[in-house]
Amino acid sequence: MLIISPTGGGKTYLACALAIGACESEHSVLYYRMDDLARKLVIARGDAIAHQKLLNELSNVDLLIIDDFLTVGIDSDAGNDLFAILANREHRLPTMMRLADRTRALGRRAARPSRSGLDR
Repeated sequence: MLIISPTGGGKTYLACALAIGACESEHSVLYYRMDDLARKLVIARGDAIAHQKLLNELSNVDLLIIDDFLTVGIDSDAGNDLFAILANREHRLPTMMRLADRTRALGRRAARPSRSGLDR
């Protein structure tokens, strides 16, 4: 699920309200800002066991929320990890991504082929 609206439109509030509802229904929820998640993925790469544990946790939590999605640049390793996490969750578990209404920037970013995108 993508939540898109201009700054101040209540995107984070809505994401948190849905997360609270999921928790109250006894579902597990993880919430990360994109920059914090990217940093955590990069740091975890230094320890193969911790890295795999983090990937498994993010792939298997009942609801994963990523705030400020695509608003910060991330390195290719973190991008590859994020792709793997999202691919593992696809058609299995809900993922919510919140981004500001920057459709022009999003279109430009999506239109640019990345090295990791070309490798797939």
